[in-house]
Amino acid sequence: MTESSHTSTATTPGAPSPGAVLALRGIRMEYPGRSGAFRGGAAPRPVLHGIDLDVRRGESLAVVGESGSGKSTLGRIMTGLLRPTGGSLCFDGRDMWSLDRRQRRGLRRELQMIFQDGASALDPRMTVRESVSEGPRAMGLFPRRELDSHVAATLDMVGLPSSAMDKYPHEFSGGQRQRIGIARAIIMRPSVIVADEPTSALDVSIQAHILALFGELRQTLNLTYVLISHNLAAVGHIADRIAVMSEGAVVELAPAKRLADSAAHPYTRRLYSAVPSLIPPTRRDGRDERDERDGRHGDELI
Repeated sequence: MTESSHTSTATTPGAPSPGAVLALRGIRMEYPGRSGAFRGGAAPRPVLHGIDLDVRRGESLAVVGESGSGKSTLGRIMTGLLRPTGGSLCFDGRDMWSLDRRQRRGLRRELQMIFQDGASALDPRMTVRESVSEGPRAMGLFPRRELDSHVAATLDMVGLPSSAMDKYPHEFSGGQRQRIGIARAIIMRPSVIVADEPTSALDVSIQAHILALFGELRQTLNLTYVLISHNLAAVGHIADRIAVMSEGAVVELAPAKRLADSAAHPYTRRLYSAVPSLIPPTRRDGRDERDERDGRHGDELI
């Protein structure tokens, strides 16, 4: 899909737009239908319906929609975790599914994913040192003797001290676990990060901290983001463009400010009408009520 000078509600296939790092064309996805003793073999369940979408290098693209809209499935296809039923996915002009397994493995280093729940995304039996170094160790990104220094430097980038390295996930708050998940992604030196509901499991005030971190890392590491969310308030402030999904299709795509000012599709307007405030609650003395454990360095727990 491409956007017009206002907003776009029509899908326009064709060559990737200039500067596109990811180009999706005709992406379709079906899941096997549920079967049972009285149903027999059920028909496949369509989830995505011929999506055309470009992600421009250096941008922050938000993909928003309600639960069941297909946005998480689309994110997993973008990172190569799922193979679509039909269509093509190109990264820097290379069709991911025309590559052999070794080539795809190298390509996936460039495409990292951050998951919704930091607790379930981390192995409870692994220390932070083991968890964050797992990817680069498997890919041979750094000499083994340098792994610890890279882990420590990466933790510092996400606001955690090196003393966190030998602790386990249960010793951290939700916001800190999400920072560890972010560290696992950025240590791979990716070009594109797809974040699937990265703040939905967090308190509103902590969401603001994590979103601010995303903004800092984007500038520091020259990252491209695809931010998947059901909450326009959570991603609208840091997105350059917003793609609105409903029932497996992108129904509207436009620059974030333009979409906020003049959404064209009724579904988009409905999402905006449900947007909650991202402003943290204040106490009587005027100070923010923030979870101190999720401060920049999380000193209480570390």
